Amino acid sequence: MDETTTSHLLMGYLDKIDSIVWGTPLQVLLIGTGLFLTLRLGLIQVRSLVRGLRLAFSKEDTESEGDISHFKALMTALVIISVGVWDSGLDSSPLTVTAFRTGLPGVWGGLIVSCGLVLFAFSTILGWAYYGEKCLEYLFGIKMVLPYRILWVAVVFCSGALGTNAFVWTFADIMNGLMAVPNLLCLLLLSGVIAAETKRWGND
Repeated sequence: MDETTTSHLLMGYLDKIDSIVWGTPLQVLLIGTGLFLTLRLGLIQVRSLVRGLRLAFSKEDTESEGDISHFKALMTALVIISVGVWDSGLDSSPLTVTAFRTGLPGVWGGLIVSCGLVLFAFSTILGWAYYGEKCLEYLFGIKMVLPYRILWVAVVFCSGALGTNAFVWTFADIMNGLMAVPNLLCLLLLSGVIAAETKRWGND
């Protein structure tokens, strides 16, 4: 069996797993949790819609801390739409690179996006590694930290250096779906705490 056939078989298995993970049970859990919290929090999406839009389109955001404002976070979407490449058939990072390359002279657009992607990917790898490490340390003790770090580095190397984009994104999609289940269940179980904190935050 050659490498291409093996890759197609692996992607076929991953696609099946992905469709199972994001099947009807998880969709029901997602929608159900959303509806339940919407009612429990008193239709907060409707009540705070005007404020949310004002924050999203405001250049100055003095109500929260962060590296960039809500307005700056709209940069990528506005660039893709304004330069007219949103219907080019591309998606993900190639679409963003094309948009910035079209909008900026020379090669600056591609360089900006490439540097941004490298920094984003590196910080994401570190962040997810830290979250997983702390969870394992809490559940099984400090002795699990070193084996976890070794396994994490090996997986990152294999998926990044040897895997295709389709493999990485599908695998990440599966993991995100599996991660969503305990998170959604905890949201339901802690809905009382969420409602209390939301009310307290709204009164501050």
